[in-house]
Amino acid sequence: MKANVSVVGLLPAAGRARRLRGLIEGSKEAVQVRRGDEPPIPVAWHAVEALALAGVGRVELLVGEHKRDLVQRLEAARGERAAAATGPLRRRLDGLDLRYRATPETPSPTHTLALALADEQLRDADVALAFPDILFEPRTAFAWLLETLATSSADVLLGCFPAQSPEKTDMVEMGSNGVLRRLWIKQPDRGLRYTWQIAVWRPAFSRLVVAAARRWDDPARAAVGAACADGSATSELHVGRVIEQAVEEGLEVCCVPFPHGSCRDIGTPEELAAVRVESGPGERAGDGGRESG
Repeated sequence: MKANVSVVGLLPAAGRARRLRGLIEGSKEAVQVRRGDEPPIPVAWHAVEALALAGVGRVELLVGEHKRDLVQRLEAARGERAAAATGPLRRRLDGLDLRYRATPETPSPTHTLALALADEQLRDADVALAFPDILFEPRTAFAWLLETLATSSADVLLGCFPAQSPEKTDMVEMGSNGVLRRLWIKQPDRGLRYTWQIAVWRPAFSRLVVAAARRWDDPARAAVGAACADGSATSELHVGRVIEQAVEEGLEVCCVPFPHGSCRDIGTPEELAAVRVESGPGERAGDGGRESG
């Protein structure tokens, strides 16, 4: 697989880990985690490597100015992984254009993405989104998504994994053909199985992200608050809200389930405790597979 120069990988990392205050030193995305018997590496590097394996030739970390430790640890991990890798992974890492885009602290990851997507260099690119504090399996998930995007009419593809805590995440309600019907964002368990954690999309959705962030910042909106589709209020513009808007505006949003996959958000104290490896053997991430048919 040749490097896909038309796709840019984006990892928003401009916020502060307020939920982990007192539990870690430095950036949460730099916490060391282990996959199988491999040496521990920063959690964010797992996403970078998955994008590289999928043939994404350019990856941008949207990094807050207070996260210099993250840049240092990722560069160290890049050198160590490239030196130890063989075959396709070695070639991908050697050719990877890894950039760090200095980003001011923003109200939400959506705003962080919007700042980058407003750049004319990214305006017409397909985008692969990964959250740098989330571990996911299989490692080939982005390869599946990008191959599907290239042969489908979808505007957005969501990589979906079995959820452990539905009330803490975005649960997807999809049709039999994989088309997204709606998202349930941090709602009580409704018997749904999958949460989306990664995504790829075409430029039409990038434009929607930029417009949504600008509307959110409108003083008139701030004065009356934000009403959600489920009738609740929210103080943050979740990426899921923009995905819901995309469905409402007629964009084709589809789900790609990985039924044997997994995802873990180390941005929560509970998951951090489960995966950190400073004083132990670390998390052994399992293999996951894409749902067939």
